[in-house]
Amino acid sequence: MSYKTILVHVDDSQQAPQRILIAQDIAQRFDAHLTGVALTGISRYIFESSNLGTGDPNISLHLGVLRERAERALNQFQQITADRASSTTESLIANDEANGGLGLRSRYCDLIVIGQTNPAEPSYASK
Repeated sequence: MSYKTILVHVDDSQQAPQRILIAQDIAQRFDAHLTGVALTGISRYIFESSNLGTGDPNISLHLGVLRERAERALNQFQQITADRASSTTESLIANDEANGGLGLRSRYCDLIVIGQTNPAEPSYASK
């Protein structure tokens, strides 16, 4: 089997660097395109199912904090992948929660590399 596109879930967990390295190793082996995806954690349906609006300053502030966290995770992805010669890479932020955002994007790749929850690590909400 040959992989052409590989997707890796990028977040600020302790295991993210190892996950990125594993995905990059697979991408190198198959000369595949590697995409790092960080998610904001807000469902894309939140604005459709409620009366929330992006004009609300509380919502904008919260979305800004979540986007900054995703950007930090992508910066880490870019640093790790830049340090090693590999095939093509790209990074993107998805304004979605993990299940929906990764599930949608996984339809367009050959392999997805994700982690599992670590009960000993603090949740995003407590960081």
